[in-house]
Amino acid sequence: MTKIVLIIKQSLEAAAPADEEVLEDAILTIKDPEPYVVEEAFEMHFHFEVKSADVHIDDGKLAASRELEFTLDIQDEDAATTWLLQEGFVEEGEGLANADWSMAVSNLIGDYEGSFVGDDMVEFETSVAIVG
Repeated sequence: MTKIVLIIKQSLEAAAPADEEVLEDAILTIKDPEPYVVEEAFEMHFHFEVKSADVHIDDGKLAASRELEFTLDIQDEDAATTWLLQEGFVEEGEGLANADWSMAVSNLIGDYEGSFVGDDMVEFETSVAIVG
């Protein structure tokens, strides 16, 4: 089994909803996301943790930042490498640590790249770093 740990750093800015309940819902979805595995490309166990999440409201604008940690416990390294190669996230002869995880994670995991602020889906600016 191979463990890949990814640190996802995100930020967004949007107009703050005027309705207090809608604003509270937006803050909750930013601070308590529910990412999930969208493609069973290879056998793995997925775990995530919210390391930090901050939301500020100022002059009618909502600004948020958060850091998520995704842990992928990959059961079959060969199957994972084959999928990464087929999808273009790793070159022939390279291992899991060399994969373009910033793109691969977008195909594997859903419901973390944006957040609803009122009726609008606002995309986070995201950076991904592999730490293990």
